[in-house]
Amino acid sequence: MPDGYETVVEAVEVAGRTWMMERLKDRSQFHDPDGVAAAMGVHENVWPIFGLLWPAAPMLVEALDHFDLKDASVLELGCGLALVSLALHARGIRVVASDIHPLAEDFLARNSERNGLSPVPFMRIDWTQHYPDLAKFDVLIASDVLYEDGMAPDIVAFINQHCANGIRVFVTDPGRSGRRNRFTRMMLEAGFTVDEWQDEANTKGRIMTYTRGLS
Repeated sequence: MPDGYETVVEAVEVAGRTWMMERLKDRSQFHDPDGVAAAMGVHENVWPIFGLLWPAAPMLVEALDHFDLKDASVLELGCGLALVSLALHARGIRVVASDIHPLAEDFLARNSERNGLSPVPFMRIDWTQHYPDLAKFDVLIASDVLYEDGMAPDIVAFINQHCANGIRVFVTDPGRSGRRNRFTRMMLEAGFTVDEWQDEANTKGRIMTYTRGLS
């Protein structure tokens, strides 16, 4: 176990498979002795968020299980523990996990090995920044990334910069309706169409699919 914080391993059953996921023990965990996370804009009050399992991630795994993505290039934004990327990787889908947190890649590597998978490609990405050398993707996915005011414009701008001509975006949200609605309005203004439905296991949870340039 890494020094400075405590972790536990939790079994997560989703889409017909049990995943053994190492995560932070609780929201009180914090360890940034050299200020690396703070320098990236990840401050103490949000530092543990990446390392917990949130309901929107299994929700997204279940939703994507109904889509054939075998020929698509996929980027997960704000992957956290990257349960969704792990599930897609296990299906043979070309997925890249991304997060700004300095420990996300380490947890991804450990959980890939723990679940018998080859390494999942990872990129440290801050969606407020522009990456001119980053490839364009056919599918972008994200779970519970609208947890703070002001995130929607940055995410929409990032999507516009790094999406292929024909793009599908999947987002799951646990019920933060105001932010979700603002995000959807901005995606519609960017030329996307939207399909939204309720998660069967969570009356507040929503699964949104945004498409543009697809026949």
